[in-house]
Amino acid sequence: MSGITIKPFYPTSVAPVYERDMSGDPAVGRTLKNGVIIMDKNLSPAVRTETHSHEQTHVNQIHNEGFTWDDKHIYFKGKKYPKKLFIEGKGPWEGPAYRNEIKAT
Repeated sequence: MSGITIKPFYPTSVAPVYERDMSGDPAVGRTLKNGVIIMDKNLSPAVRTETHSHEQTHVNQIHNEGFTWDDKHIYFKGKKYPKKLFIEGKGPWEGPAYRNEIKAT
């Protein structure tokens, strides 16, 4: 039965989330290359939900879409982008992350 892969209908990985003081960071959340999510410890429940859903999209992109980076470039879906897009919070990886945000009230 080699060559057969069964994909479960439920999530098979959980991204660890760590909360810390991010007052010196322009972002309230970040995803590391190892799939760990870091969020500001002082977020309201609504912003925490929104931030987590945004960053979880990046975790999924790391695992499934070749999203990674080094000191000079960002790599996404087989293309190379300048690092300045990362710093500016722009790039094709951000659109899906914003669309997947869960807006809690």
